[in-house]
Amino acid sequence: MWSIFKVQLVDKHKIGWIHTETKSINRISRALVLEGEGFRSSGDIKIHTDTIKSIFTPKNKFLKQIKTEAIKYRGEGYTLVGIHLRRGDYKDWMDGKYYFNDSVYKAVIQQVENLKIAKNIRYILFSNEPIQTENFQEKNIFVSTNTMIVDMYLLAECDYIIGPPSTFSGWASFYGSVPLYTLESDVFKITKEQFNVFQL
Repeated sequence: MWSIFKVQLVDKHKIGWIHTETKSINRISRALVLEGEGFRSSGDIKIHTDTIKSIFTPKNKFLKQIKTEAIKYRGEGYTLVGIHLRRGDYKDWMDGKYYFNDSVYKAVIQQVENLKIAKNIRYILFSNEPIQTENFQEKNIFVSTNTMIVDMYLLAECDYIIGPPSTFSGWASFYGSVPLYTLESDVFKITKEQFNVFQL
């Protein structure tokens, strides 16, 4: 029962994936029941960011591998740009809107080169399906072949992240406070100002 004697006891709010701030929900009663996956409380996330990151810090056995990989790629002071080639289910999701071929990611790399964000850059490619390495033969491009957990947190060790809309690269950006450029089309122009740390 949501009410009794014409007095509303509980407000019930249902929503899909549309991001809705809990503080913006109109309510009458003190009790609130939420159903769905699009609710956000950005203020609470800002307050508890460190706690959230602490809870989701990988186990030491993974951290050791992540740090080793990051040190290997960074070498003598290289700037690391992580590029997330989200594939797999993206071929069909939203009619493949965010499923980009290798030529698009090559163009991404070229545009970053033109930005001159750093003198020495190394690019690390991450994907949920095998990458055709013959399409990325440049000496400053590397393909990560680690497990998913290592890849996600290695992405968080990069200095910049680029990829289509995805919680995988979004979480890496949030966790590592790494500026993220979201690739939303195969026609794009990347600028430094478009890199922003992802907010949950």
